[in-house]
Parts: sequence; structure tokens; C-alpha cells
Amino acid sequence: MCRKLITTSFLITLAAANALGASSLLEYEKRVVRAGEQVERMKRDRDYIEEGVATVKKLLPSTEDVRSGDQSIAVDNKWLHSAIDAYVADESSQEGAKKLEEIKGRLKALDEELRKMLDRPAAGEGQTSNDKMAEILNRSEFRPKVENRIAALIRSVKAQVVEFVQKLYLKVFNAIFGEGAEGNPVYRGVIIALLIGVGVIVVRMAMGLRRGEKKRKKKREVLGEEIEAEVTADDLAGAALAAARAGDFRNGIRKLYIALIYELAERNLVEIERDTTNHEYLAQAARFRPLIGPMSYLTDRFDYFWYGMFSSSEEDFSSYFVRYKEALESARSLRAHAG
Repeated sequence: MCRKLITTSFLITLAAANALGASSLLEYEKRVVRAGEQVERMKRDRDYIEEGVATVKKLLPSTEDVRSGDQSIAVDNKWLHSAIDAYVADESSQEGAKKLEEIKGRLKALDEELRKMLDRPAAGEGQTSNDKMAEILNRSEFRPKVENRIAALIRSVKAQVVEFVQKLYLKVFNAIFGEGAEGNPVYRGVIIALLIGVGVIVVRMAMGLRRGEKKRKKKREVLGEEIEAEVTADDLAGAALAAARAGDFRNGIRKLYIALIYELAERNLVEIERDTTNHEYLAQAARFRPLIGPMSYLTDRFDYFWYGMFSSSEEDFSSYFVRYKEALESARSLRAHAG
């Protein structure tokens, strides 16, 4: 009760503060940090999800004014509200955990950009801090995702067809058995038989798909990337370097991170699972003291560049590669963890 009173008081205070006018850039940055803390707490405490979602939305309203210097800019936080709503709709599944991890990563990346602005108010080359802030907050990664029109149409048509069939089916039974046929034992029996039939078909399809999957390959999936059975960690690192040579440093950083996880898995230091997040891999690796430092750095930078969707430079990749090599040496110095 006390916790809820404190939270409620904070939200009222926050709402009152927002009502008074535009927040400063520093105040906005602090609220971004608070929102990230709320997301982290939601990850650890499922009972806090409902309260956490409400708090995040209060901390960062869908639209607000933020003051930068003597100017004010309209800030659009709809990307966050859209992402939070998508998480709530799927929070009980592994996909939900991934969505929450992505939200956390984007908030962290946004905070780092805002900190840079606070440290360097003058952006240089004629660009004001106000312009820089507008540029950051108007990037595509901080815009709500628009549902594919075709997918939306298919879902709508499917729902309408299901509703139509249900109504038609009930009318037929009403014509045969009279009004209130849904309460008729025969009607119920037919429905149960249909459900059982559908269940059998679904099970058979699932079994067929599983058999086909076993026949196809022995791929492993790391953070959404499928890796063929014959691919090694060195191959993945080579792909990362190739991406960097081509100027795609952000993708190079991703591939280096995946290469490291693959190497750790080959040495039985972590266990690869399809739905494991980067922070869960970090938690596994943190059991081994030599890995804590480099793995924490690599995970943090991966969050920033991949989930935050910020571009990276050759210098960023070079720094990342140095720490990757450090983590690799630490892993190779450890004896394989049994079990």
C-alpha cells in the first residue's frame, strides 16, 4: 500500500510538473533513465508489469514539449507507447521478453545520445542543440511501427469470416432445434467433436512440421540469427570483419557479438537457446569472473548500436573488436565448464 501511495504521489507530481510547461533537456534525460529503470524492474517482477507500464507512460507522455536552450521542441514518444502496448499484448511469451529487452536497449541508446548533447551543447557545423535533438527523436527507430496493410487486411477478413460462420452455424441449429439451440446437448456435442477434430489436425500438423524440421538441418539460432551446423565462431568473426570492410560497422558489431556467444557455447560456458536474450547470455557468462568486464562492455555496446539502431563508425567497430579479442582470450583461458 505504501509503495502504491509513493508511486501515485510521484505520478501526480510528474503530471503537475508537465502541466506547468516544457521540461528542460536535462529533465527529459532523467525521465528517460527512470523509464529504463521501470522496464528493468518489469523484467524482474511480473507482478509489477501493470504498474510499471503506467509509470513508463506517465514518465514519457506520447507527446510533450522539451526545452533546449531558449527554444522548445515538440517531442514524439509514440514509439515507446506503441512498443509497450505490443509488449503487454505478448508479455507472457518469450517474444514478450525480447520486446521488453528491445525497449530497454532503445531507451538506453536514447539516453546516451541525450547525454552527449548535454555534454556538448553546441553541435558544431551550424547545427544547434535543438536541431540535434530533433534529429535524434525523429529517427525511424523512435517512431511507432505501422502495421503492414496486407497483414491487417488478412486479420480483419479472417475475423469477419469466423464471425459469419459462427452466426450461420447457430442459425442452422436454431432452425432445427428452435431458439436457444446453443444450450441443446446435440449442439454442444457437435461443437466438442469439432474442437477435438481441429485439435487432432493441429497436433498432426505440428508433428509433421517437427519431423520435417529434424530432417532439414541442425541449425542454431542466436539472437534471431540462424547459424548452419558447419559454421564456426571463426567463420562468424570473419563475416563481421567482412561487414566492417564493406562499411557496415553496425552489422559487424552484431556479428562479432554473436560470434563470441557461439564461441562461449562451444566451450560450454553458455547455453544457446532460441529465445535467450543478450542479457541472459551476459548473466550466464558472468559466472566466470574473467568474462564479466569484457562481456558487460560488449553487451552494453550491442544494446546501443543494435537495439538502439544508431549508426556506428570504424572507430566504434575497432574498439568493439579489441574488447571482443579480450573476451575471446578470457574464454580460452577458462577450462570448459562441465554441465
